Amino acid sequence: MPRPAKNRRKLHAVVTPEGTITLTLDPTHKRFRVRDLARETTGHHPSPPTIYRWVRGIGATGLRLPAIALDGAWYTTREAWEAWLEARSRIKLGLPIDASDAELLDAGLVD
Repeated sequence: MPRPAKNRRKLHAVVTPEGTITLTLDPTHKRFRVRDLARETTGHHPSPPTIYRWVRGIGATGLRLPAIALDGAWYTTREAWEAWLEARSRIKLGLPIDASDAELLDAGLVD
């Protein structure tokens, strides 16, 4: 299970219809190590260079994972992680970030 960061300010991510993710500090959200959230989602730890590419937006989608570096590790919120995964999936499927439920159903993303 991911460990929350201790005694730190937290991040909150908002995905805009244009596909950009903006960050605001939110003291009510817990932060987790990116590698722990990835392991929880995929079953394996990504390499440090992979996490760096996600955070810098280097890759096929060019979408940056909202995160901050603390003590040699990258941290993000669960909400930011899930929004980033959803946005990446929509971009890869050629859907707009703000696709309707009908478009998601047609693409097979929801039941």
